[in-house]
Amino acid sequence: MLNFKNIHHKEAFDLICKALETDLDENVCMELALHLQACPDCRVYFDSVRKTVKLYQKIIKDQSVPPEVQERLYSVLHLRK
Repeated sequence: MLNFKNIHHKEAFDLICKALETDLDENVCMELALHLQACPDCRVYFDSVRKTVKLYQKIIKDQSVPPEVQERLYSVLHLRK
């Protein structure tokens, strides 16, 4: 089980991106949720990334996004296609 009290925020950010990309282990999700409740910085980051992903998904449905823009966005968010 992860201990977010001792985890570096970069690692938390990586887990946040993975949580938005794929399903995480239930225990990891619970630990992440607890961390997000206690850490306003990570909560803001999580909300920002989640909104960006939702906006991107809406744009993709509405129109074509150039491949170089897709690649840049995935790279910035540390996501895989």
